[in-house]
Amino acid sequence: MTETPDERPRLLCFPFAGGGAGFFGAWRRLGSPHADVIGVQLPGRESRLREAPVSNVADAVAAVLPAVQAETAKPGRLALFGHSSGAILAFEVARRLDAIDPGRLAHLFVSGTTAPWQPRPGRATGLPDDEFIATVQGIAGFSHGALNEPRLRDLLLPALRADIQMHEDYRTPVGTSVSVPVTALRGQDDALVTADEAAEWSKATRSRFDSSELPGGHMYLTDQREALLALIGANLRDARR
Repeated sequence: MTETPDERPRLLCFPFAGGGAGFFGAWRRLGSPHADVIGVQLPGRESRLREAPVSNVADAVAAVLPAVQAETAKPGRLALFGHSSGAILAFEVARRLDAIDPGRLAHLFVSGTTAPWQPRPGRATGLPDDEFIATVQGIAGFSHGALNEPRLRDLLLPALRADIQMHEDYRTPVGTSVSVPVTALRGQDDALVTADEAAEWSKATRSRFDSSELPGGHMYLTDQREALLALIGANLRDARR
């Protein structure tokens, strides 16, 4: 049964490294019956371009928390989604909400990343620009066309570097967990995150855990947005029942 707009949960989405909230505009334009998609904007990109990017998780949480809390103040169910470095940020925001507003979140969806205590493979932080870009693209198996344009590259690199450093430097003890249900998502052909590594997220929740795969590699969500939103919506509906 399709939920009415008033019943439809809000899905706060945290982008992958270098990405902005605008990436999720296409999701929102789908007019999904499953969730009301809201992109979360980090400093140093799009509407926050004049702000300096942040390169550690604690500062990133502080930067987005006011926008997140504005959503928690509204009635209705609220869930978080993050991909790659965005999944780590979503997890830390969920931990923060556990502390200041327990029980407010309905679900956490983490996509395309290993569990919080598993080290990210490879390291690009500190490399010269060309080597940095090649290393990031090699790790992710994804090439952002704008990085081939010198002017656009100069705009994008500070945020990308900050996000990559945030992800590569992030550490938390094994078993650090949240009280909300967690779903781990990955592309079936993702060479960066194995199915077993995604399943390790089961230790990051004191509630229900499940995992799912969709066709594609690490950046499967660029081609699978309708299927991904349907999967998220089904999960939220099952939890509600």
